[in-house]
Amino acid sequence: MKILREAGMVERYKKDLWVHYSISNEPGSPYAATIIMNMGEWLETSNEVMELVGKIPEVLGKDLCRSLTRPRRRSEKKELRLIQKNKLKKG
Repeated sequence: MKILREAGMVERYKKDLWVHYSISNEPGSPYAATIIMNMGEWLETSNEVMELVGKIPEVLGKDLCRSLTRPRRRSEKKELRLIQKNKLKKG
């Protein structure tokens, strides 16, 4: 990420303990601008990419922090196992 940030392709900002990255609105060079433009078009039109994105679960920072700060209750563990089992069946 450091290389992408130094190239002007991504921007970062800190929020609490997290560092968030996004594609730069003002790339640092014409080369970076061209790459970002082409990548955006490719990501929006590729069926293969859209299928992969659909498989990515939403992860929220607050959920990660919660899981690191306290042990899970039995009901949460059981629910997670069921979710993982269903994903394996679909995948």
